[in-house]
Amino acid sequence: MRVYKFGSGVNWQEVAEKIKKLNKDEKVHGIMIQLPIGAKFSPKKCQQLIEKIAKEKDVDGMSQTSPFVAPVVKAVIFALKQASYQLPLAQDPKVLVVGASGFVGQKIVTALEEMGYSVILVDIKTKDLPD
Repeated sequence: MRVYKFGSGVNWQEVAEKIKKLNKDEKVHGIMIQLPIGAKFSPKKCQQLIEKIAKEKDVDGMSQTSPFVAPVVKAVIFALKQASYQLPLAQDPKVLVVGASGFVGQKIVTALEEMGYSVILVDIKTKDLPD
């Protein structure tokens, strides 16, 4: 395993170039970006870096095209499946996702919708919860 650390003076392009080189390196089988990156890069810029990782090397499952599921999403799915065995669920089960607009929140929302749950999205901009 190799860890690449960038100093506080690093710019977005330098990180993007490193990802591009690692994508081409046949000896590299997986790439992950430790989040949060920091205040220097906006959430949009962070997501753009994640999307630069080749889908077959995105071991964290954070890009939109990754064939892998982010570990936290797996944990949420597992917890819901366990709960459904022990508790009777409503006809139309609803799940509230706090932080739904973040990197992981988006993945959780997608997974829950694919499982048939009605998802209520909540983030920092939410004023009132829907019924």
